Amino acid sequence: MPEFLGYCVDAVSLSLGYFGSHSCGASIISADWVLTAAHCVYGRSASILAVQAGSSIRNNGGTLHYFEKVVIHQDYDDDYLANDIAVIKVNSSFEFGPNVQPVALPIQNETLTPGTLVVVTGWGSTNASAEALSQSKVLRKVEVAVVDDETCHRELSDYTFYPSMICAGVEQGGKDACMVRGPMVAEGKLYGVVSWGPEKCAQPRQPGVYTKTSVFRDWILASIGFNGSHLCGASIIRDDWVVTAAHCVYGFDTQSRTVRVGTSQRGSGGTVHQVITTITHQDYNYTSLNYDIALLQVGESFERSDNVRSVDLPEQDEVIPAGTLAVVTGWGRNASEGYDSDVLQEVEVPVVSEEECRQDYLGDDVITPIMICAGYHEGGKDACQGDSGGPLVASGTLIGIVSSGEGCAEPNKPGVYTRVSALVDWIEIQIGG
Repeated sequence: MPEFLGYCVDAVSLSLGYFGSHSCGASIISADWVLTAAHCVYGRSASILAVQAGSSIRNNGGTLHYFEKVVIHQDYDDDYLANDIAVIKVNSSFEFGPNVQPVALPIQNETLTPGTLVVVTGWGSTNASAEALSQSKVLRKVEVAVVDDETCHRELSDYTFYPSMICAGVEQGGKDACMVRGPMVAEGKLYGVVSWGPEKCAQPRQPGVYTKTSVFRDWILASIGFNGSHLCGASIIRDDWVVTAAHCVYGFDTQSRTVRVGTSQRGSGGTVHQVITTITHQDYNYTSLNYDIALLQVGESFERSDNVRSVDLPEQDEVIPAGTLAVVTGWGRNASEGYDSDVLQEVEVPVVSEEECRQDYLGDDVITPIMICAGYHEGGKDACQGDSGGPLVASGTLIGIVSSGEGCAEPNKPGVYTRVSALVDWIEIQIGG
């Protein structure tokens, strides 16, 4: 039986432990990778680990993802917990939606001002006493404040500190990471990973100690093979601009982005263009995926050819009638449990009315006017994991951007796309008409 990890978007948190029992927290950082503390996976086989996504109940619900690869920082010290960080690749991509989302990373070496309030989440102890640690069955969170290095080192003078560590707590005690044991987040960014603390947690002037993720941003990106690898689709809309989904670029710096055009092969052929500007919609919500749109400008204009063409935009607020047939393309999976395609794929699906889509997803607040749905009642054809950011095109016009959905090609669960016609004015303003 595999070890068990669980994930809930509200916590940006995973539950890790032996044979179904929780012991650590972690965070989704991309469609295929999670981030955790090295001490949580050190000495463990990837074959006995798994991730549960989409549930706030410890060890129950959601979907299961097995581990494919574990990368522990090369300078990790198991005695002193220096460089206590690891990234893990799962063998089936996470399907992003209202209950499953990645967390953004801070920029390299970004710092938090002492006193900044941060939220730590997880399924940790509900009792501050080390003798009576009782794990929570439901996801919990606690708010603590960043403590400056000098104060933290003084208050925990019996311990060894490294520049890769950051402290947070409450001076009077009563709140600490042991009560949740997961990621430390501020303003939607992952600034810390719970690492260690005093023998008893939540004590006065005894802050918790976290791995400072900003120190390791470049290492994280290099370890997950981000630079140069296929992550999402996009569409050319001008000689030096493409449009994609905001969740494809959220939390990553512009310098790590490239756009490959002019090939149907995933990760090879064509020409590669460095991104110089990234614009994410100001109202993008990484939890609901509303306004899931971003624009990327490349430094060298695309050279038009039979294999490199732009797509037309619709008119602002243009109505796309239900039943309109549209084509979605990408290198994603051909099934929920399948593998990414090496060759560009396409599938034709009909547009579904907003009212019908809301009924399918059981909630008016899930599907917004900024979204458009497409798919068959009986299922069988759909966008899937790995297609995010790609185009939904009808009669040569870009009507949607692959955003989210539930499963792949499931009956009465159409794919959910960003509605381009609702955002044409915004696009034109950003790229200068």
